[in-house]
Amino acid sequence: MSEKISYIAPFGLRMPSDIRAWVERSADQIDRSMNYVIVAILRDRMKSSASVAATGSGLVTKSPAAAYDTAALAGSDIANPANGVP
Repeated sequence: MSEKISYIAPFGLRMPSDIRAWVERSADQIDRSMNYVIVAILRDRMKSSASVAATGSGLVTKSPAAAYDTAALAGSDIANPANGVP
């Protein structure tokens, strides 16, 4: 990430209560903030979008949110800060 966190303006995000509860549980399970989980999911989605564009395999039709479950977080970039997720 090229910007220092202290220079990034806060961004308000409204989300349905069930999604917020899922993000909160996910963050608690890996001892991270909700912001960390959201950024990690978005970065992962950016990576998959780039690989779809590079391979020309078309658009992903499955909802990105549907691809995540809290049990899978333990082995993902979300749970491993060494993988470049801030």
